[in-house]
Amino acid sequence: MIAELIGTPIKVDRATKMGARGNYARVSVEVYLTKPFLGKYKVEGIAYLIQYEGLDDICGECGLYGNRTEKCHCHIMEEQPPSPTLEYVPEAPGEDQS
Repeated sequence: MIAELIGTPIKVDRATKMGARGNYARVSVEVYLTKPFLGKYKVEGIAYLIQYEGLDDICGECGLYGNRTEKCHCHIMEEQPPSPTLEYVPEAPGEDQS
């Protein structure tokens, strides 16, 4: 079952069971929030998109829950300039210390 690729299937929508849904299936699946979410899957060379309901904060880049793409830690880390390093420079002999 395709739902097993996403997580642990819990419930299948009645219309999906009876084949009454046209182009999509609706399945309740238990997912692990600490693992990246699957965005699409392929069956016989055809790609199908997966939509998650009730989970608005999924990053489109890394697939993790809890951060939107524009605020994702993977982007913030890349965009930040390196922090300046402090280096101790000893004073030359005879310099005024005031």
